[in-house]
Amino acid sequence: MASATTRIAFDVYRPNRKYSKRAPPPVSFKVVVQGLLDAPPDAHVSARLFAEAAGVPLKVAVVQAGAIIFYSWVNLQLPDVSVPLVSTGGGAVGAVPASSASISPPR
Repeated sequence: MASATTRIAFDVYRPNRKYSKRAPPPVSFKVVVQGLLDAPPDAHVSARLFAEAAGVPLKVAVVQAGAIIFYSWVNLQLPDVSVPLVSTGGGAVGAVPASSASISPPR
């Protein structure tokens, strides 16, 4: 689970010759910095980061040994889906919400 200290580290602006700290242009995107071995933010931390970003796109910068990889972070809302279960013999075949489905290896 990602730490509650995961935070937006940088606001990034497009190049602008008339940039002023007193009247900055709109933020192009915000950056969250993480190490390669850090756990990705969980749903609660992600929701907090998206709320803090207030509609500005988020990117994750993954840092390892001097290399930086940027990933775009998209706020997706997936519909509730059902996963069909296959009967293993004698049991009823049905569907359950994906969040409660489990997969067992075949016997």
